[in-house]
Amino acid sequence: QFVVCNTVEQLFGLISNARHIYTDRYHPGVAAFAQGIDFTILRYEQERTKLIGLRDMVYKDKYTAAAVRGELNAKAFAQLGSLLKKASRGKRKV
Repeated sequence: QFVVCNTVEQLFGLISNARHIYTDRYHPGVAAFAQGIDFTILRYEQERTKLIGLRDMVYKDKYTAAAVRGELNAKAFAQLGSLLKKASRGKRKV
């Protein structure tokens, strides 16, 4: 069955009641992963880069949802903070 969700709440509610998700989009895959629901990634060329990243993170690197929330989020926010600091320093010089 194909379902279009208009809100994040609808997406999480729908996925929480599923045994398995088939998706050609990134965010339903992430939502399924976060809830511990098995999912299969379908080919969709416009989402290719994001879907490959999701696939590799889950199946190749074998990250758990808890590791993503803890370890990977901390690294991502640290890098973002560093970039923002550099960007703000660059603006002061102008």
